[in-house]
Amino acid sequence: MHWFAVEASISTCTLNVYDSDVAVISDKQLQSFMKSWSTLFPSLLLQSQLFKDDPRLTIPPGAKRCKEFNVHRMPVDSVPQTKVSGDCGVYAIKFTPHSIAVAAAWGQGVPMSWNTPHEHDFVIKFTLALLSAPVT
Repeated sequence: MHWFAVEASISTCTLNVYDSDVAVISDKQLQSFMKSWSTLFPSLLLQSQLFKDDPRLTIPPGAKRCKEFNVHRMPVDSVPQTKVSGDCGVYAIKFTPHSIAVAAAWGQGVPMSWNTPHEHDFVIKFTLALLSAPVT
């Protein structure tokens, strides 16, 4: 099993993939795996009614669904790479709340670091939710 973090950029209609171990899955395999998400995610946004007036998430006349999001694997030099294969889940768990916290703080002009107290609380809750989820 391989984990990576995905950031959805609604402004660019892109799913940015942060992969901490690029040797595990090729670009072609990643594109194939993310194909369903590139279609599903914009449809979920549209169905939520939160973006009903956003022209990027409309269904064009004659089409059955809205435009797919692009999938972009972030460059290796912008994503910390794990030294030991198998640490990808830890990276995804750590990166996700950090990314959310930085985005929220950036919108308010607050500087953030990797060790923000609120981020730590989020990581604990997120990890506990993952550990208590049923295994399928």
